[in-house]
Amino acid sequence: SSGINAEYGRITGVGTDSVNKIVVSVGRDSKLKIWDFSPRALLSVVDLPGPALRLNLHRESGLVAVAIDGGCVVVVDVDTSRIVRNFHHSATVTDMCYSKDCKWLVVASSDRIIRVWDLATARLIDCFQTPTLVSSVSVSPEHLVTTHQGELGVCLWVNKTLYESVEL
Repeated sequence: SSGINAEYGRITGVGTDSVNKIVVSVGRDSKLKIWDFSPRALLSVVDLPGPALRLNLHRESGLVAVAIDGGCVVVVDVDTSRIVRNFHHSATVTDMCYSKDCKWLVVASSDRIIRVWDLATARLIDCFQTPTLVSSVSVSPEHLVTTHQGELGVCLWVNKTLYESVEL
């Protein structure tokens, strides 16, 4: 295979930018690697606070959320190769996603809690517990969509800020 080689550990997440110029990978080696897509050249390495479980790249902004073993989520700016946010969780992250405008990062964890983080202020703006473990999470303009372990179908959660005044 002519693919990018992890070299020092199992790759646990990969993402590409919107124009196929950059590839980002993370692995159990506690490194985030930024690659030039075409020549497959390593551009930068960011040391992470622990082994990475998964990543989510917001293609338009170049921000990469990385779930770290132990419950931490770090956000890395691909352009500067720096960690710009660090969010702590009490349990292992099961999934995460950005809002389309990249204002929020939604993180689900194994304690069945969904947290919504404001990226600009690094503040927790919402938090609630679900009856069962969240296996997948996605954000639409009007809803938070989740799937749950052992459950059929999807759950839709309404964003109250669209319908009423909410004090943050």
